[in-house]
Amino acid sequence: MRPEVLTKYHAATYLGVTVRTLDRMVKAGAAPPRVRIGGRWMFQREDLVAWVNSRRERESEKNVRQDATDHTTALEGVKKVDLCAL
Repeated sequence: MRPEVLTKYHAATYLGVTVRTLDRMVKAGAAPPRVRIGGRWMFQREDLVAWVNSRRERESEKNVRQDATDHTTALEGVKKVDLCAL
């Protein structure tokens, strides 16, 4: 099966960003992998899907870490009680 290849415009549309934003992501090294075909940069749909999924996993882990930090911060002023002494 031949991989589906998307132009920069279609890749940006698929990702829900503008072409300019995708260009910035490429320049910053934060974009999905791309290939040069006939002098044009193209994106394979399967690479876009994998990139989005990897971002989702990282964002989920980041949110879990942030939640843990928030809970720890919220408990900083709470007096500790020694339950064995009760």
